[in-house]
Amino acid sequence: GDYRMAVQHLDMAHLLFDLGGDRPGVAASLDDIGRVYFLVGKPDEALRCHRAALAIRVELKDERGKALTLAWIGLVEAQMGRLGLAQQSFERALSISQATKDPHGIVFTLLDLGALTREAGHPQLAHKLLSQARDVSRTLGDRLTECHLALQIGDCLLAQGEHAAAEKEMRAAKATAQK
Repeated sequence: GDYRMAVQHLDMAHLLFDLGGDRPGVAASLDDIGRVYFLVGKPDEALRCHRAALAIRVELKDERGKALTLAWIGLVEAQMGRLGLAQQSFERALSISQATKDPHGIVFTLLDLGALTREAGHPQLAHKLLSQARDVSRTLGDRLTECHLALQIGDCLLAQGEHAAAEKEMRAAKATAQK
């Protein structure tokens, strides 16, 4: 919880990666710093870091890293209320994750896109996106993510007035969490 200290350590890591000529390390440390700024409610600083990381990842042709950074940018844009820009970032991240066949990237980007879509008042579309994420998550055997997705799907079903189906999802999430 000591974000000031976290940024100091991450700044040092950034400097060391830079001195060592480790460009992927520089990009990763910039994303980490941006994430801390996001958590403390400094979205402009977060975007600055993530955009710098994205530029490096583009230069390195690091597609998986680019998708991750775009997802972070999408989260910041959503926090700032710029939902259209957030959606564009998530869709670009999803496209890259699908092209690189990165199942983790696909799952988490669909989760972000589903949450954004639900918040925008489209629970049916969000349900569809989250169900796709759950299908991919099941192939990974990631039970914790499946549990989280069941909760999100349950919220979508509640928003659609499908209370029995929502309860079934919530109970499934509880059972998975207890295991």
